[in-house]
Amino acid sequence: MKETVKWEGEHSGAMLAKQLFLYDKKKKENMWLVCAGVDTEVDMKGLNKYLPCGSGNLRAADLESLEKYLGCR
Repeated sequence: MKETVKWEGEHSGAMLAKQLFLYDKKKKENMWLVCAGVDTEVDMKGLNKYLPCGSGNLRAADLESLEKYLGCR
């Protein structure tokens, strides 16, 4: 069951978001933080049109990279 979160007051226009920390498997120094609405379906193959990496090369970053570059787990 899908629940809806409603914000009140100064945050009434806020929406929930998800972040994907991605890297290029062939050029591991290339990394991106992609933000989208929590209900948005992210097409990983479609991201290749917008990100400078080869088709099928996007991967989710590992835990060590999250901690090193973003300071989170």
